[in-house]
This record gives sequence, structure tokens and C-alpha cells, in this order.
Amino acid sequence: FRDHSTCENCTGTYYENLDFGGINAVLVGMDGPYQTFIDGGGVAPVIMMDDNEGPQALVQGFTLQNGLGHVIQGVGGGGGVSLWWSSVTLRDVVITGCDSGFEGRGGRGSRL
Repeated sequence: FRDHSTCENCTGTYYENLDFGGINAVLVGMDGPYQTFIDGGGVAPVIMMDDNEGPQALVQGFTLQNGLGHVIQGVGGGGGVSLWWSSVTLRDVVITGCDSGFEGRGGRGSRL
């Protein structure tokens, strides 16, 4: 990704664990969440946004599946989307089959 870049994806399943790395990119599933999947493979969050990404960072039109959260500062993060110190936009996104990986404890960040 580059800041303010747009990545458009067509129908299919993409096996990825994406880290936006502070970049306000736009990721769009062109055919919607019931046709376009990102599968985290059960090894890490499907999407990680933990470096001050702003509301211009957009994920739209995907099903995020099979993600596994991780621990940051003693608190479990989300398996679908792990948000820390970020305020991003999720639109038309389905999250399924994900695990926080930390027994549901914690209170900082967003676990999705």
C-alpha cells in the first residue's frame, strides 16, 4: 500500500494477513462481501490497523474470515480486524470464524 492508494479486488478468496502499517489506503471488494473473501488462515488478524490510520483508511465489500487475534500490551486484539490507535472506516464488511486469541479479556483497543 501507499498512502491514499486504492486496491480493488474481484470475486474470490484471498489468503492474506494485511497490516496497513500507518497508511490510509482504500481496500475495496468490488463484488461485495458475499463474493470477496480475505482468509487469515487462523494465524494472525485478517487486517491489522495499529499505527494511527485515520478515517480515510477504508475496508469495504469483504468477508473477513479465519483470523486469530494477538496480544498487544497484555491485551488480546481482534482476529478479524485488530484496531489500535486508529480510527478507520469499515463499510459492508462481514466478520466470521475469527478468534480474539486471548480468552475474551482486556479493555483497550477494538476487538472485531
